[in-house]
Amino acid sequence: MVFEAEKRTFLEKEDKSVKGSIDSHIKCLCDLINSNQDYYTTSSCSGRIVLIKVPPGGRKDEAEWLFVSHDEAGFYNMKNELSTLPEEEVWFRFEPFILHVACRTVDDACRLLRLAQDLGIKRSGIISLGSRKVVEIIGTEHIDTIISREGRLLVDDDYLRLLIQRSNVKMKRNWDRIEKMNEEIMKW
Repeated sequence: MVFEAEKRTFLEKEDKSVKGSIDSHIKCLCDLINSNQDYYTTSSCSGRIVLIKVPPGGRKDEAEWLFVSHDEAGFYNMKNELSTLPEEEVWFRFEPFILHVACRTVDDACRLLRLAQDLGIKRSGIISLGSRKVVEIIGTEHIDTIISREGRLLVDDDYLRLLIQRSNVKMKRNWDRIEKMNEEIMKW
């Protein structure tokens, strides 16, 4: 009964993410997981393409998002965000999907972990075995590179287009993995 109460309480909470809602590309998977009596999602992101301003010292909690897209990105939208460059470093990132799932038992956690690994999602693991058993599943595709420093763009338009194009390809593969995971969980 403890797991059911925790699940109900957690799923009734207000979404405190910056976006304020579950990303559309991962919502079906989250809903499916949450409909299973042995699991519930505690956080998720379907993947994103970002420009992030990093302060000296690189503290994550002090970073500022200049551009965020949970869909494919366009060159002109991103270029527009780079029209006024800060003195701080600006990084271009493609971040893959991430999913945290609370599991009723260790066996349930191992079942979900095996599924992720069988789908080739290697960055997966059980991150908590305390009162809440939590599996973290993270896609494997990344791009992470500095593109601006001291108010000066370090890359030309061709390279920025390439970063965006490669990120869009990675985003589509990312969504394919989410869909494959959804299909496999539907078989449970």
